[in-house]
Amino acid sequence: VAQYQRTVDNLKSSLGLKDQQLVEIEEEARAKIEQKREQIRSLEDLLEAQRGRAGALEIQLERERADKESKMLERQAATKEELEAQFAESYSKKLGIEVEKLDGDVRSHYEGQLQTSLAQIKGNLALEMQSHLDEHKATFAASLKSKFSDEKQQLLSVI
Repeated sequence: VAQYQRTVDNLKSSLGLKDQQLVEIEEEARAKIEQKREQIRSLEDLLEAQRGRAGALEIQLERERADKESKMLERQAATKEELEAQFAESYSKKLGIEVEKLDGDVRSHYEGQLQTSLAQIKGNLALEMQSHLDEHKATFAASLKSKFSDEKQQLLSVI
């Protein structure tokens, strides 16, 4: 059980580290998205100031870059979710196997104890029943002997 607990603790620890890494990736992605949004706002202000075609083209290019980076970050987020799902599935399978094994071990242990207890109970019950049967035999035999003796006396008195 201790080994299983260590296995579960190790898996939990691994899951914690993965979660921490994924949270850091997500935070970096959010910071980059926010940074790009700020850059876009800045470029939009520049467009208002210059109203030139060159400024408009630059902003358009920057937006495209931001969109590409945003899409890349979205793909990274999707990858993160996929990795989390895979890890959760793997962890669930491993944990299920461990639980089944532990369940089998516990069942066999308690079934053995139950069989031993049941055999003891049967033995005790058999002894107790035999004792009661012997008592009833003795009582019945004495009762019959007494009845036969009474009937014998009656028959002898009739004769």
